[in-house]
Amino acid sequence: MPSHLVVEVHGNTSEVVELDENDAILIGRDPDLHRLAPADRAARTKTFVQPSVSANHLLARRAGGAIELLDTDSRNGTWLRLPPGDCVQVHSKKALHVQLSAPPTVPETQDGPADATWLHPGDFHTGLAAAVSAWFDQLGMSVRVSTAPDDRAAPVLVRRIGRLPLANGYFLEVVSTGTVDASWDEKLEILWQYVNTQNAVFASEKETRDEGLVLASPVIRRVHRQIGNAAQRDLRVLLIGASGVGKDGLARCYHRLSRRPGPFIAKNCSMMSHDLLRAELFGAEPGAFTGAVRRIVGAVEACHGGTLFLDEIGEMPASVQPFLLTFLDRGEYERMGGDGTTRMSDVRLVCATNKDLRAATLRGEFREDLWYRIAGQVVHVPPLRERPQDVEAFLRAHRLERGDAWTVLDPAARTLALDHAWNFRELTAFAMHLPRDAAAGGVNAGACGAILDDISLAPRASTPPAAHAVSSAEPTLDLARLASEAFQYFAADHGHELRRWNDVKEYVERYLKPLLFAELSGARDLARREDAAIPALASEIDADRGTVLKHLQRYFERFKR
Repeated sequence: MPSHLVVEVHGNTSEVVELDENDAILIGRDPDLHRLAPADRAARTKTFVQPSVSANHLLARRAGGAIELLDTDSRNGTWLRLPPGDCVQVHSKKALHVQLSAPPTVPETQDGPADATWLHPGDFHTGLAAAVSAWFDQLGMSVRVSTAPDDRAAPVLVRRIGRLPLANGYFLEVVSTGTVDASWDEKLEILWQYVNTQNAVFASEKETRDEGLVLASPVIRRVHRQIGNAAQRDLRVLLIGASGVGKDGLARCYHRLSRRPGPFIAKNCSMMSHDLLRAELFGAEPGAFTGAVRRIVGAVEACHGGTLFLDEIGEMPASVQPFLLTFLDRGEYERMGGDGTTRMSDVRLVCATNKDLRAATLRGEFREDLWYRIAGQVVHVPPLRERPQDVEAFLRAHRLERGDAWTVLDPAARTLALDHAWNFRELTAFAMHLPRDAAAGGVNAGACGAILDDISLAPRASTPPAAHAVSSAEPTLDLARLASEAFQYFAADHGHELRRWNDVKEYVERYLKPLLFAELSGARDLARREDAAIPALASEIDADRGTVLKHLQRYFERFKR
């Protein structure tokens, strides 16, 4: 009477194999009898086409009424599941490892592939495939990763195991090219979760691009991811970056990603007086202040259930800051000139500033407790000079009669455009000034430079400032002299030497840094601030326009007044 052997492939299938007396069978993914000893080559074969099964996995034979099992150097080993009460004899030349219950899995990290990178939506599948391939290489697993347009015609079972649909209309297919261990199914599960996450990122970025925000460079895409995470967690966001880098668009992106039903309302804190700003934020009754002839519905009331964007939060008057702090602590506010009725509103707050708000807070120019309320997630938005892919993407999106604003530039003009310290307002003006009938490559570097001279607040210098035209070598700084000069000015202004840490910060920020800037950039030899070519100075010291403007202003206010 034959004996029965139940062969189970972990996580996939099982099958019953019959063994007669003196019968033998070689089980594997691609069993080869020639790999056995000559005495065993009379066995028959049984194939299980599963990645976790080795090519020659197990030899089973029946002799004397008992079943003998020989593991033939499989990668995963062979595990026995014994019926209760049965026993087994084990013959081994090596130490045995016994584990009860389910077969083991390899204790590897459960982290998935790194975030995929792509510059254009059409490259999404390519970036994803590269990240997945790198992950499997790191794990030491031999797989083939490929992509192709998704025709949605693949069998459901295949799609479930290793064929993953992507958000840009392609699919990612992962096929093992060698024997895998018992954790293969877990790796596929991790891969499914990873692809779902990347698809969600792709869809979110598409929505943002459709709103007009440029998302091409890796740095701004990381910023976009930060905004999305903060929106999902209902965190308040503080955007820090120079003017014209896209902070307003990111605030609107936060509102969309938060999926809140209320409106998006923006207020600029630098454009209103104390009374007007307080009224615009929290409302006012007629006669509450001079010029208040009608009731004003405040932004926090109108914005209930939505997102309030406070631009230039660093310029908010100190007298208004306590009212905002109270609202953020308890969600309560009062209208100016009212009867003292306390009102409630549910608002998510996004703030933005182009100044170093941490330093301003440490100097006492901004309330420390308010800083901690608004800085749930601090997001630094890099300047366009650090985002050349975004400059190119913006110009490609601007259509002209015979192409787009990028293709009409010749190679030298493109280099000039990518090297310029843009903000989006200036970049928009540049695109608008390009000849609408220009042919591909028809705008050279000279024409490009002329447009930059026309639109820039401080036209580009035709020749470098005299101070740094003397030599192309790197300037040699006399740090001791500059530090001493800065100290003398500090002492003259404050009437004492450096005593406290705040004195040190003030000395470095408002005295030493402007002197270092002037020395490095050549601004020291300028007779007037109006003679400064901002782009040239920024290029000379490899800094953004905001930094140049700030230290140029401080230098002329204190050291050349």
